[in-house]
Amino acid sequence: MLKKILVSITAAAVLGVGGVTVAGAVSSSHASPAAASAAASRPRYRSLKAAAQEAARVIGISVATLRTEVKAKGTIAAVATAHGVSPQSVIDAIVTKADTAIDRAVANHKLDATKAAALKAKVPGLAGQFVNDTTNFLQHRRQANQQRRLRRRHHAIKTAAVAIGVNPSDIRAALAQGHSVADVAAAHHVSTQTVIDALVKQANTNVDNAVSAGRISAARAKVFKARMAQMFTHLVDHKGFGPNARTANQHKAA
Repeated sequence: MLKKILVSITAAAVLGVGGVTVAGAVSSSHASPAAASAAASRPRYRSLKAAAQEAARVIGISVATLRTEVKAKGTIAAVATAHGVSPQSVIDAIVTKADTAIDRAVANHKLDATKAAALKAKVPGLAGQFVNDTTNFLQHRRQANQQRRLRRRHHAIKTAAVAIGVNPSDIRAALAQGHSVADVAAAHHVSTQTVIDALVKQANTNVDNAVSAGRISAARAKVFKARMAQMFTHLVDHKGFGPNARTANQHKAA
């Protein structure tokens, strides 16, 4: 739900469970079916998708029509007005849906009451931006997500380099040539599991720090930690930077 957009600087950002494609919520996407399916499983994508679905419901059109009309008109507010619907009524509906999701998260012990109150205070502003400045809002989210992915990759490369005993630039160069972190480890007689363990250990520390700082709940941290081994195994085995990555020099500067 929309509340998960608000916690992007905490839960998803701390662990970095993959990148996020937000454009598909209301704008067209050229991603492959597999990529679209993977993106749809991620919290921030689902949050925006839910907000778009709620906007379409209030306006009285399908999400597909909303997507097409936003592309032509630039904002959900303009689409709503064209259909004789007040943009504020769309915002109010999204806020109500988000507040319900936040309350559910509190009831399920995924969020404490103090954090929930802080999130609820931010929802109207975010919903307003989403409706009244849709194109710019989505572009900002895209850029923020890209920067988040680059920072996570940068730190992961540094951690892997220490585990292998090489410079981060060596790993970047290997990835740029289509190799994997596992390939670099093997070339230096270091087991893949050693690298994975180092990455998991660092991520666990980050999650524990987030819990101590009150940014995420212990229950949420447990969910993240359960995913780490699989996530980092994929990262270590993956050949190259990936389809959405920048060049090696851009990674180094990130």
